Amino acid sequence: MGTTTTTVTTVTNADGTTTTTTTTTTGGAATAPANSGASQAEHDAWAQVVTKAWSDPQFAKELEADPHKVLAAFDMPIPAGVTVQVHLNGNGVQHYVVPEKPQDLSVDEASEQLLGDANPGF
Repeated sequence: MGTTTTTVTTVTNADGTTTTTTTTTTGGAATAPANSGASQAEHDAWAQVVTKAWSDPQFAKELEADPHKVLAAFDMPIPAGVTVQVHLNGNGVQHYVVPEKPQDLSVDEASEQLLGDANPGF
């Protein structure tokens, strides 16, 4: 049985909305982001990015240094005005992202909607 790691990432879009993705890896295989609203093609592209980052340390460094360029090469262009940061987990470092609360929901509603599927990996 493999290790399960879940990474929750939230990006604030140019229009002020947020996109939250949860990517779970189990036993070395990346699954599609769970609650992102992304298409299957975007999920598949992200799985390719993760797999390549695992197998190619130089690619992982490039992904972390210039995610806009790298993601665009995988048909995952980032909209203008959106900043993406990629942080690599490993070597005793685990990143957690606290998502921005949607403005149209109460804290309880947002917690139920956004965090119900999230698993911080413990």
